[in-house]
Amino acid sequence: MACCVFFLGLLAVLLLELTEGAEKVYSAEGGKVTLEPIVPDQFKPLTSILWKHNRNMVVEWIKNLNSTDYYGMFDGHTNLDIETGHLEISTWAHTYSGFYSVEFNGQLQSKLYTVHVIKKVPKPTVGVRPLSCSSTSSSCTLSCEGGTPEAEPITYSWRRDEGKWTQSSKLMNITKDDHHVKKFSCQMKNPVSVEESDPRKNPFYPEKVLKPTVVLNCSHTPSVCTLLCNGGTPEAEPITYSWRRDGGKWSQSSKLIEITEADHHYEHIFCQMKNPVSVEESDPWKNPFYPDPPVRPIVGGVLAAVVVAVGAAAVVGFLKRDAIKQKISNRNGSPRGGDPARSSGVTPHEEQPIMSSDKMTGSPSEVLTKL
Repeated sequence: MACCVFFLGLLAVLLLELTEGAEKVYSAEGGKVTLEPIVPDQFKPLTSILWKHNRNMVVEWIKNLNSTDYYGMFDGHTNLDIETGHLEISTWAHTYSGFYSVEFNGQLQSKLYTVHVIKKVPKPTVGVRPLSCSSTSSSCTLSCEGGTPEAEPITYSWRRDEGKWTQSSKLMNITKDDHHVKKFSCQMKNPVSVEESDPRKNPFYPEKVLKPTVVLNCSHTPSVCTLLCNGGTPEAEPITYSWRRDGGKWSQSSKLIEITEADHHYEHIFCQMKNPVSVEESDPWKNPFYPDPPVRPIVGGVLAAVVVAVGAAAVVGFLKRDAIKQKISNRNGSPRGGDPARSSGVTPHEEQPIMSSDKMTGSPSEVLTKL
């Protein structure tokens, strides 16, 4: 009994050593694999070939019998090249995995093979942990998901934006320092296939800033006011704030600034929000301490308008007076009540004016009254 145990242990050690020294060959399920041993010169020409899978026969060819026999699950899925000894196997399932050996002319060859039939990797997806991860988090974990034990061994790689693939682990930690990266992609690869995920937006990559507005608060002290650059959102962080007075330069500051009566010489104030992907500035905000325009120019303008109006009225009055004089003159030169020769017996050459000169004296208004 002890001898049997010792023999079995020795056999296991020998098989382990043989397996470790064997050439590893990977094949995808549903694919094909070809084992290509080299025939030593002393075995040429070949007279027999025998392939084994673990301890079971795969195929046997004997030249003298002119026969090729395939066994078990290999029948119909295997092809032997009797010239080279190469064996092509259609690896339909994981059961074709195992230890393969070959004998030429009845001699076991030192070249051994370990075949691994594995699944192709699926298209991975990038997961984010925790689910509440956002731009306000301190750190998050990305996971390249989709791998299965049947597709092992799998290697994982990550890419930032359109950069190069970097081999890493299945998980990758990211922090706020990665805010400049817009998207992450992951890749899964095994000896028979490779797939990459669709890009996943970086939770720390900010949204574009909105157009800000300036909000004024002078409720505490009338001589001091607080200006707020309003419009920032957590999704747009990190945001930097800048302020500008009239046409001056932008000065980076905080979201809030104070202004006093000492700032009265600035008419307008602007604020700006900026993050790594965008910049926006507010419309101009009227400085509450900027003095109103003086009244004198307005009064002078009114007086000038009055003078112009009075002058225009005087011109119209003179024109009307001239029209009245012309009307009176026309009446003095025309007969009244029909032909004067017929009414008074005076000949045309002796026609007299209607009124004497003394009655025509006076202002035009008096003359009209007399008429």
